[in-house]
Amino acid sequence: MANGLVNRDKQTKKQAVKLTSMRDSGSAVHFNRYPDDEAEAAAIAKMIKERIEAGIPASDIAVLFRTNAQSSMFEAALAHRDVKYCVRGAEGFFKRPEVSALLKQASVIARRGAQGNLGEIVAELARPLGWTQQAPEAQGAILDRWEALNTLVAQAQLKEAAGLSLASLVQEWQELAQAQLDPSGGGVTLASIHSAKGLEWKTVFLAGVSEGLLPITQAKSGKELAEERRLSYVAVTRARDELYVSYAEKRSLDRKATRACSRFFSPVWPREETAMKTVRTPSTRKDTKRFLNEASQEEQERFERLRQWRLLVSQGQGKPAYTVFSDTTLRDIAIAKPQTLKQLSLLRGIGPVKLEQFGADVLRILRGTNPDQVAHQQLQNLSD
Repeated sequence: MANGLVNRDKQTKKQAVKLTSMRDSGSAVHFNRYPDDEAEAAAIAKMIKERIEAGIPASDIAVLFRTNAQSSMFEAALAHRDVKYCVRGAEGFFKRPEVSALLKQASVIARRGAQGNLGEIVAELARPLGWTQQAPEAQGAILDRWEALNTLVAQAQLKEAAGLSLASLVQEWQELAQAQLDPSGGGVTLASIHSAKGLEWKTVFLAGVSEGLLPITQAKSGKELAEERRLSYVAVTRARDELYVSYAEKRSLDRKATRACSRFFSPVWPREETAMKTVRTPSTRKDTKRFLNEASQEEQERFERLRQWRLLVSQGQGKPAYTVFSDTTLRDIAIAKPQTLKQLSLLRGIGPVKLEQFGADVLRILRGTNPDQVAHQQLQNLSD
């Protein structure tokens, strides 16, 4: 996918770098679209929590985004689930000077009993700190400051619609500012794509791949857009094992304006009817043949029993076999022989949905239950 991103750059006549994988194929890239920013952050935080509970170190997980201001939503979502995190390349959102200054001023006037439109109050506090109605054309620190302040203004406008008072909003911000930030680097990494250069994590969530964020609105010229495309290339190559790409259709549910998928990712974004489809290639069949030649007899038997079960289930559902599990996943299961659902969830290609739908059946087969019997019961449960 990274090579494809660069190949589509019309500004570059030939590709400067072409990556060649030195590892076997892992799980496919996951694509998710959410109704709004909060839903995107909440879903990603939930998936991160599940992985940590399954035994994956938090330091092996990262959330990447285009602008530093996007960090605040993920800080809040992770704090809500008691997940420690560290913000790379910048202090935590609420430690930014302009954010801290606005929060202090809002706290003072809230104690004085300030009344009025919440969004307008916060906007007035933000203007002397560098916020304007329209985003500045400038890049770098000026734009970062504006985006951070704009995040607070937007949140105030949203809370105003929900009937929240200034005092309640300030209290909420103060609680988030005191959340479990892990400066030692032992938590989940939150980072802008710029600050992620040269680093890798086992699992990466690339969030906010929509027009206006990636590429950012201020990128107008061919050179600037080429740089935005290069950042996309950098982002997707930060993942070693798992990559989740997502965007939100709106900033918040009360907004009418919708976002479009990033021009860089729309060519590879799955259509609705094929969103969960994994392409079966000749190399996959070759890998399976090599596995059967090299595996122990017990591993071969487990693999064949799993494949028999998969075929019966897929035929009963009227779907291709790979939509249940790929050969790669079945090979991993046969070799690892997991004993629990938690152990099973650590294997590539087994997300929360498939774990819930097929996990118990896989364990039954590994314990010796007849594959035909397990498949029959699975199909019976689905029909019921």
